[in-house]
Amino acid sequence: EYTEKNDTIEKSIEIEKNNNTERSTEIDYMAIYENLDIYNKLKIEEEAINLLVQEQQIEETFILKTKEAQPTIYNGMMKSYLKRVILKYNGFKSAV
Repeated sequence: EYTEKNDTIEKSIEIEKNNNTERSTEIDYMAIYENLDIYNKLKIEEEAINLLVQEQQIEETFILKTKEAQPTIYNGMMKSYLKRVILKYNGFKSAV
């Protein structure tokens, strides 16, 4: 289903597909996330948190408290999950 919000993510992925190295890919996925509108950021973050909770069996409250108290640790914890959700919404499969 096409929406203007999905178009924003897809345009960001088009830029991403031109990069070669894994390091630049990681940086660019976080940049894609940071450049999304608030609606898409929250949607992707919520799904990424749910993945983290399911896979690592961490309490959601712990994740949210980490976000508030230690944003750098939170960002590191969420990076691969945010990437996977961004890829999911663009019809790609994650290599993670």
